Amino acid sequence: MTIVFLHGLGQTPESWQPVLSKLPPEGDYRCPSLPELLAGKPVCYQNLYTALERYCSDIPGKFCLCGLSLGAVLALDYSIHHGERLHSVVLIAAQYKMPKVLLAVQNLMFRFMPEKNFQGLGFGKKEFTRLCITTGQQNFTKELAEIRCPALILCGQQDKANKKAALGLSRRIPGSRLMLLPKAGHEVNQDNPDALAQALLDFWKTESSRTIGKRL
Repeated sequence: MTIVFLHGLGQTPESWQPVLSKLPPEGDYRCPSLPELLAGKPVCYQNLYTALERYCSDIPGKFCLCGLSLGAVLALDYSIHHGERLHSVVLIAAQYKMPKVLLAVQNLMFRFMPEKNFQGLGFGKKEFTRLCITTGQQNFTKELAEIRCPALILCGQQDKANKKAALGLSRRIPGSRLMLLPKAGHEVNQDNPDALAQALLDFWKTESSRTIGKRL
């Protein structure tokens, strides 16, 4: 089974390594770089989402999608429009109605950060700002009830900024499950990769059993 991991803004594909090292080595794990997906096109949320659709179209059959922060927003968007292609979706520290105040504060922080702080992340300071602005225009509230693939909502217990959204997602996505992971803030894949890996394995095992049961 193919599993696609989408990193957050300010992370890289390598941010998933602590989690991947805890998963079965025979798995087909793919961690695309969000900046590289754009392939030189202007940096904005819609172009990034379109690039993700193109990337996923090359994956044969159904697959699992797991995203954190910006990656979770992209995964949520994809599950709304292409849920029939997914075995399941995992949303970590996701927002479905973007918090404009929080994003405004984040943008203000970016403006005062030196350009060197963005080196090695694929996006420069201007690209970070542009992504925050265009991502902040998204609101998926009305579409959440349309998601039909199995969904796991995860959030770090110390991630105060995203707990409310996690609860809202679990209430609005039919049949979804919510878990708060201990000893973790926003970057769960870095803060507590052991707990995250176990939560993923338990979820995928349960969903695989359900699928087999339906076939029988």
